[in-house]
Amino acid sequence: MDKKELYGLIGFVLSSRNRVQVLKAINEDYKMPSEIGRELDMNFALVSYSLSTLKSKKLVRCLNENASKGRVYVCTPLGLEILNNILKKID
Repeated sequence: MDKKELYGLIGFVLSSRNRVQVLKAINEDYKMPSEIGRELDMNFALVSYSLSTLKSKKLVRCLNENASKGRVYVCTPLGLEILNNILKKID
């Protein structure tokens, strides 16, 4: 991935406080949307929308896509790279 693509994805995540929070909440763990919502005190619809947009950019993935309930999400290696870049900037 070149720097232009990397910075594009960083900008995509940073443009939404919810996306940043959801990505940070998952980090190197796996979580269900309900866990993320409770942890962040965030509306379930916002968590779901944030996960959907992060998934569209291949920053998170669902481990059990066919489940209608109890879906579990993890950060992809790309998602972790983007998150680490964001955390370096914030610190």
